[in-house]
Amino acid sequence: MATQIILLVHGMGTHPDGEIAKTFKRAVTDAAKCLGFANFNLDQEDCQLAEYNYSGLLDEVRQQFADNAAARQAGFGHLAGAGFAAELIQKLTDFETRLGTDDFLYTHWLDVLLYGATFYGPRIRAEFAGQFHDLASQHGHANVHVIAHSLGTAVVHDTFAQLYRTGANIFDNIPDYPPGNFNISTLWMFANVSRLLNLLNGLEDPNHSTVVPGGNGCADFMFNIRHQLDPFTWFKQYKRTANDLFHLENEVVREINTHDFYEYVAAPLVSRTILETLFGKTIAQDRFDACVIQHAANTISTGVTELKTALENLRDDPGIDDLKRAYLAYKKLVEIAESQGIDI
Repeated sequence: MATQIILLVHGMGTHPDGEIAKTFKRAVTDAAKCLGFANFNLDQEDCQLAEYNYSGLLDEVRQQFADNAAARQAGFGHLAGAGFAAELIQKLTDFETRLGTDDFLYTHWLDVLLYGATFYGPRIRAEFAGQFHDLASQHGHANVHVIAHSLGTAVVHDTFAQLYRTGANIFDNIPDYPPGNFNISTLWMFANVSRLLNLLNGLEDPNHSTVVPGGNGCADFMFNIRHQLDPFTWFKQYKRTANDLFHLENEVVREINTHDFYEYVAAPLVSRTILETLFGKTIAQDRFDACVIQHAANTISTGVTELKTALENLRDDPGIDDLKRAYLAYKKLVEIAESQGIDI
């Protein structure tokens, strides 16, 4: 039995089974070579990769809503859970007409709405909680590492905020845990959108929840990873501070899709932290410095200034709320990529 379990949770969009694990493995392997471990092989490490995949469920729902905006609005009218105002759903589905004609944006934005504002959110959280509980029961919480990207950070945060509860009784039949008593080893939040989704679902506030390291939380260590030009991290940023909660930032743009999971993991500061924390590797400072230079050598310039300007303008616009800002910022990112003939 593998000692360490690495549970990965994907972000928005369609994700075939095993995709995020393959991406993680490829990114870590490539970064390890840059950091001086030419023969690194994750399959030979004392760990096992697992993933929670909710993509298939949302794919089915999106397909049902694909016809037109009216169908989406009617569908949300049936799906919205208790406490969610119909005006909010209508406002979010109406504000951008391109939503129904651009497949990429339609897919990603609709995932946000389906998770954040319908009863599919609780279903996804229940399924993730079940898989997490099974893995933790089998291998021990202290041997579990959870890595989430994008919308997956909201799934993980919202689930853990409900699982780790003050006053939880381990002797009843409710699958919850007293904070600080059943901590997982590490929690990694890439492109953390938990505060943005909190605007929709109104669950535990990420700034005050039990999803934090330490004796009042759910993990021994927590890492929050952000790219400075990732549109989804510009609004309602996660900035909570706590002991053993580390904020890692990257500013190098090698791909115009600054939300890309591979690029997030492959950044030297991030990959060094992963290799040291998860796999016990020791990386010499000179080797790290050389890798930073090598990584930055592939920096691109086309579209970067345009993206930064768009993000600044949206942040300064008092006429729109943060959910709309995030959508319009990502829309701009996609437009820049399309203008360069890049498929993201």
